[in-house]
Amino acid sequence: MSRKLPPLETDEAARAFLENTDLSDYLDRANMAPLTREFEAKDKALTLRLSAALLDDVRKKASSLGIPVQKFVRMTLENATR
Repeated sequence: MSRKLPPLETDEAARAFLENTDLSDYLDRANMAPLTREFEAKDKALTLRLSAALLDDVRKKASSLGIPVQKFVRMTLENATR
């Protein structure tokens, strides 16, 4: 079972905590998610033709999640390739 992190109200307090603490006591593997490719450079482009209805549905879904359409499409493609 993981321990709860103490309140760290300043950068100095956080730095001291990280330098002097074994974080394995605070991490629960069950709560971790795989790192996404979202942080990688987006140096390639893809042109994709969709029906108006599908594009509308994609826009609505992205909006309901509160994210841009391109990010939603990238996330969907990434999840499909895992």
